[in-house]
Amino acid sequence: MSSAKTTKITPNAAATVASPSLLSAEAIAQNEDILHEILLRLPIKSLMRFKSVSKPWLSHITSTNFVRNRTAYCNQSISGLILRRRSRPYLHGIPEFDYFNLSGGESSAISSGVPFTNGRLTFTDGGKSAIGILQSSNGLLLCTKVLKRSYFQTPASPRECYIYNPATRRYSVLPRNISSSAKVLGFSLAFDPSKSPYYEVICVCGDSNSRDNNDQHWIEIYSSETRRWRLSTCGSFHTEQSSVRFDGGVYWNGTIHWISLQGIFYYFKLDEEQIREIRMSPVNRPCFFKRYRYFGESNGHLHLIDHVEDLESPSPSPPCFDVYEMAEDYSGWFVKFLVDLSGFPQTTRRNVSGLDGLQDFLLYVLCVVRCEPEEESYMVVQTPGELLRYKFKTKVFEKIYDVGPEGSDVNWHSLLMLFPVIGMWPDDAYQYVETLTPV
Repeated sequence: MSSAKTTKITPNAAATVASPSLLSAEAIAQNEDILHEILLRLPIKSLMRFKSVSKPWLSHITSTNFVRNRTAYCNQSISGLILRRRSRPYLHGIPEFDYFNLSGGESSAISSGVPFTNGRLTFTDGGKSAIGILQSSNGLLLCTKVLKRSYFQTPASPRECYIYNPATRRYSVLPRNISSSAKVLGFSLAFDPSKSPYYEVICVCGDSNSRDNNDQHWIEIYSSETRRWRLSTCGSFHTEQSSVRFDGGVYWNGTIHWISLQGIFYYFKLDEEQIREIRMSPVNRPCFFKRYRYFGESNGHLHLIDHVEDLESPSPSPPCFDVYEMAEDYSGWFVKFLVDLSGFPQTTRRNVSGLDGLQDFLLYVLCVVRCEPEEESYMVVQTPGELLRYKFKTKVFEKIYDVGPEGSDVNWHSLLMLFPVIGMWPDDAYQYVETLTPV
């Protein structure tokens, strides 16, 4: 009778008997071209974890070539909104934020990579300092350390500013500009990863001895490529109105745009370093102060929403307003979308504050989003208690989040709904776009 013969496998021998799948995984990991194609298709959250796999993986994911290829491969469209809470801390210059996912995923700061602690940005010192957002530009945030009251008035004293990438949780501190003793009127961010991996910060300065903001100004430019400030070749310029808010301009078509309450648009073309103005408004009304409801960019389009309220007697026509778009050659505004509010009467408020005949649209436009195909384009608006998406093609409102104010903040929240004047109040919504761009 023959006995069965057993074979003892030692640990070293077992290591040599690898499964085909393990061998394939190792082969892929060692093949840089295949690895590159796989990593291109992963979300940034996964890429951040895979950076710790090995030094070669870290080097590959952070390389300029990979960042450039992923920018070209992935859709750089808006995935969420960073929304400042409009409650009582807003009045004291203490910025607090929430994140809202617009791509159908989980709406939380953790899932997006935006580090909030009790609603505050914490990337510098864990939340000890009050950090505000001046502008978002294609995935990067221009932030500043704010003092009390400085979120409503541009301070003359120098401010510490940051460029922050919330997707990678990396930030850089901007050095002081050249004219450190000058009055800083505002900072703006220019960044387009489809054209350059570098960003620029535009600083509008004025004479620190002047009490008026409409005196002579000049521009200084910071480049992330050189890590230095330089004086722009545009020379000094003059603005006729003091109502221009130079903080957080709108970047579109290689140009930074600012808006004034009197209806004059100033813009600075970065390639030519020339500042110009447009004395035009989509709608001519006998009004000293223009109450614009929205001014922003989306996927290569510049949008403006003019007055949307009727402060006289109630109109018999259906409540509606236009969304304008600027022609690429700056020849003028044209109507791109019509927003019909008749199907959503909750946005219309009459007899506000007990004043007979006063009618207003209780609706705050947060952003206009252009999509491909264009039929999918929409805007995000806020009404008391709700965040809504309005599809321009179907003309239908859909609720996407409950954001109701509570307690004593309700009246203050409604007040801001009634008087949302761009140029007088800071922006409230900042587009969130995922990018690997180093700062």
